[in-house]
Amino acid sequence: MKLTHSPFTWPFMAMYAEHTSRLHFFGRFSGALVATAIVALGWLTLSVASLWHGALLINIHSGDVLHLLDILGRWSLGQRPHQDFMTPIGALAFLPIWALTSAGMSVGMALICAQVILGAVIGSAALFIALRRVDWPYATGLALIAMVLTMALVDSDLTLAISMSLHYNRWAWALGLTAVFAACLPARNGEFADGLILGTIAISLLLIKATYFAAFAPVVLLALCLTQQVRTLVTALVTALGLAGLTTAAWGIGFWQAYLQDLLTVAFSESRSAPGSSLQAILIAPNYVAATGLALAAVILLRLNGLKTQGLLVLLIIPAGAYVTYQNFGNDPLYIALLALLLAVWLRDVPVTGPRLPLAAIAAALAMSTGPSLINLASSPIRMAQLSAADYVPLVIGSAQHRDLLVSRDAANNARHRVILTEGFRSYYSHEPEPPLEFRGEVMRHCTSAVAASYYASIAADLTERGLAQNSAIFTADLINPLWLYGPYLPVPNGAPWHYSGLPGLSRADFVLVPTCPSTLDVWQTILTELDDQNVPLTEIVRTPVYRLYSR
Repeated sequence: MKLTHSPFTWPFMAMYAEHTSRLHFFGRFSGALVATAIVALGWLTLSVASLWHGALLINIHSGDVLHLLDILGRWSLGQRPHQDFMTPIGALAFLPIWALTSAGMSVGMALICAQVILGAVIGSAALFIALRRVDWPYATGLALIAMVLTMALVDSDLTLAISMSLHYNRWAWALGLTAVFAACLPARNGEFADGLILGTIAISLLLIKATYFAAFAPVVLLALCLTQQVRTLVTALVTALGLAGLTTAAWGIGFWQAYLQDLLTVAFSESRSAPGSSLQAILIAPNYVAATGLALAAVILLRLNGLKTQGLLVLLIIPAGAYVTYQNFGNDPLYIALLALLLAVWLRDVPVTGPRLPLAAIAAALAMSTGPSLINLASSPIRMAQLSAADYVPLVIGSAQHRDLLVSRDAANNARHRVILTEGFRSYYSHEPEPPLEFRGEVMRHCTSAVAASYYASIAADLTERGLAQNSAIFTADLINPLWLYGPYLPVPNGAPWHYSGLPGLSRADFVLVPTCPSTLDVWQTILTELDDQNVPLTEIVRTPVYRLYSR
């Protein structure tokens, strides 16, 4: 029987529709308030824990922090990244910290406060973008992931230690995952605001670590097209180009040329093109293959049940996320958390008769596989707050600016060396022993020293006592070159705070220091071999059990 409505029923229907619309609006509004409250509480908790000691306490990766201090110190002296010293890490990875130190803040607090500020900014941007697309529980999840990645005090590896190592990787993960999430899910409204955020994220990724831009930019571009977010895409492109233009106006076209040269140097470096497992291992090694297999199974299930676009998006995210993981030390596949969140959102679109249960199980399994890493990252500021500052000493002694950057006494003094046995050793399937490394006609000892504050402080103190190389630039044949932070010396102009390839800055150095037991043997061997191959003129000034100093 066909139902008809009399003129008397229309006002009631209109009132019901208006009432339902209001309920939906207030439901969404109250959900946004709940999400905001949860994220704000999380930010406040991590902020208080991070600032608890009024100092930054680390107990591993002090070499990475010295590399960071080297870059900040050079910048404070007026040297510009890429143009005046070599680094493949983008300037924006250090700019927030440098800005705070330039304003008079000590380095330890600047490192912490930069993360606290960025945690609020990136977490808010992620929440703002997500609430336009999904219900508040999913939006809360994305914002918390982005905020935790930004504010953590450990690299993404599963270690309970405290470190500021690779902070730029975490920042870039937070931005990259936010951008991909936004591109994969069309907004209910506000394309212009979303485009502004995505364009800002794009240029930020390029200026923090270009690997993330190269991996995620194509995914975001294709996803915006597939989800028909044309206005957002156009606004994002215009924003990114505008910000790139402002960067060029501020630093000149030479900045981009120097940045590209640094990236190419590292890309073709034999020792530093990738810091961990191979790309193949990231996909199919035993500790990764389950997540990869589950993600591919989700692609098949989505496409077989009419969600072809969603399946294609997952298929695009897998290689991009794997490539970023491959390029990062620790090889922690944090993109798996994004896949779990997206699958949970897309469950709403799966037909009632479709594979909701298998997809839900896959999403849960992916969340559990990345859960330990996220929990470790989130708890790191709380772990630092529980440390005893009495067990920590300044990483750089005698510097007021570095007084609140502390390292554990054990790590500071752990300069013990180990001897590597080479005499009589034969390489696999070889009948001849490997030739020893010779430098300037002399056989060198094969040993390494742990990266420790006492290692560099002892060399600087000995040089000072001998009155050698004062106010001079010393090129160190080792992985990092922070000697100038420990005494009255100068950073090597056009040098490299972290060695990747060649002899950067050697032509501008006054002295060459060769450690007896370097921190990184392969870098030491490469540098010494190149010094000999290029017949660099050197005159020995002093020889101690710890180092040799040569004048140029």
